[in-house]
Amino acid sequence: CLTLRLADEYSSNAQARRQLPSPELVPCLTDNSYHHFVLATDNVLAASVVVASAVRASSKPEKIVFHVITDKKTYAAMHSWFALHPLPPSIIEVKGVHQFDWLTKDNVPVLEAMETHIEIR
Repeated sequence: CLTLRLADEYSSNAQARRQLPSPELVPCLTDNSYHHFVLATDNVLAASVVVASAVRASSKPEKIVFHVITDKKTYAAMHSWFALHPLPPSIIEVKGVHQFDWLTKDNVPVLEAMETHIEIR
């Protein structure tokens, strides 16, 4: 399974854990002169295809910033993939929902509704 292999790579390979994006590109994450895309998924392969396709199809790939958001379970694998397979000149950030301290039931009521729905199933 790709996700398990990448998670293993994350735990054993420092390159798979390197900071995304690199420190010199961090200011671009909030620079409005770039085109920002948010991709929320737990599918590593699909995320890779979407990002690669957008970068290749863009007339200005150097102005693209991807904010990839995934769940806690898939975070290590997603981070590993984009750390080991960068798509320059685009900028890619990978974050897990667990890294957003503002993402709570108090601030986002739909989370409680979703949790209740899952419990009912």
